[in-house]
Amino acid sequence: MLRTATLLLLLATAPLLRADAIDDWIKAAMEKDHVPGVGVAIVRPDGSADIRGYGVANLEHDVPFSGKTVHRIASISKQFCAYAILKLAKEGKLSLDDPLRKFFPKGPEEWSKITITHALAHRSGIAEPGIAFDYRREYTTDEYVEILAKRPLAEEPGKTYRYNNFAYGLLGTVVGIASGEPIEQYVKKHVFDPLGMAATHYWDAEAVVPHRSAGYRWRDGKYVIPLMIRPRVFHGSGGILSSLEDMVKYEQELRKPKVLDPAILDQQWKVFGGGERGYGFGWQVDRRNGKLVLTHTGGTFGYTSVIHRDVTDGWTVILFRNSQTTEVAAWGAEILMLAKEAKNDHGLLFREARKI
Repeated sequence: MLRTATLLLLLATAPLLRADAIDDWIKAAMEKDHVPGVGVAIVRPDGSADIRGYGVANLEHDVPFSGKTVHRIASISKQFCAYAILKLAKEGKLSLDDPLRKFFPKGPEEWSKITITHALAHRSGIAEPGIAFDYRREYTTDEYVEILAKRPLAEEPGKTYRYNNFAYGLLGTVVGIASGEPIEQYVKKHVFDPLGMAATHYWDAEAVVPHRSAGYRWRDGKYVIPLMIRPRVFHGSGGILSSLEDMVKYEQELRKPKVLDPAILDQQWKVFGGGERGYGFGWQVDRRNGKLVLTHTGGTFGYTSVIHRDVTDGWTVILFRNSQTTEVAAWGAEILMLAKEAKNDHGLLFREARKI
C-alpha cells in the first residue's frame, strides 16, 4: 500500500519538475531575447505531442500564444514547395534536369545551365536583386524574372551552396506552370487538406485569419511592428502560415506516411551530391555518427520558427516565436535536449506532464 501511494505521489509531482525545466528555460530566454510570445510542440518517440504556449501572440490585444495560434513559418515553407516539385517530377509533368529557362523563356540565356535540381539545392547561382526587389508590391512572373535577370550569375550553377530565397520563388512558379494551378492550390489539395491542416495556408494580404499572431522586432528599448507584406511570387520561398496543432499533424505524417509519398520524402532527406551533412531538398540534413537529424528555420518580418527532427531517436521540436531578435535554431536544440533529459530522468513520467 505504501509503495502504491509513493508511486501515485511521484506521478503527481515528478513530471512537473522536468516539464518546468523547459518552462523555466523558455521564460528566461523570452525575457533575455525580448520575445513576446512563444509556442512549442514536443513530439515524443511514440508520436504523442506536448503543445505549450507562452506569453502573447498579439501585444495590442493581449491574446495568449497557443497551439491554435496561426504563425508565419517563413522558410520552413520550402519543404512543401520541394515536395510539390518532386511529386510533379514523379508524375512526369517536369524533369529535375529541366533548365529553368524551359519555364521562363524570357530569362537570360545563362539560365539554360540552371536545372530544377540546382534551384532545389540552393545551387542555382542566381544573384540576389537587392533593392530592385520590393516586398511591398506584387509582381507578375515576367516582372519577377526581369528583376532577377538584370544581374549576372553569382556562381557557376551546381557548384556552390548559397541559400537562395529568390530561386525558390521561381520554383513556386514552376509548380504552377507544371500543374496548371497556383502553388497555394496545389499544396492545399495534395498536402494540407488530406492531412487535416485546416489552419494552414499561404499568405494573402486581404485574408482575415483567425488566431493570427503578430510579428515584432525589439528596437531602441521597445517592440516595433515590421513590414508585413509578402508578394505571392515569393510563395515558393516562404509563404505559409500554420499552427502548432497543424504542424504536429504534419510531423506525425512524416513519421508514418499515409498521404505523402515516402519515396519523395526520402529524396528530400538526402544531401545534394552525397555526403553526410548539407542541404537536401527543403531540409538541412545531418547523417553523421549513424544518426539522421533534419532541421529548417524560418524568419520573416518579426516571425521566427524552427523544426528540429531527431529522426533516429524519435524526438521533434517545432517552435514558433513572434520576435526576430536572436537565432531560433539554438532555442530548438536546447528545448530538444531538455525534453530528452526529462525522458531519461523520469521515463514514462514525463509523458504525463502536459497532455493536449
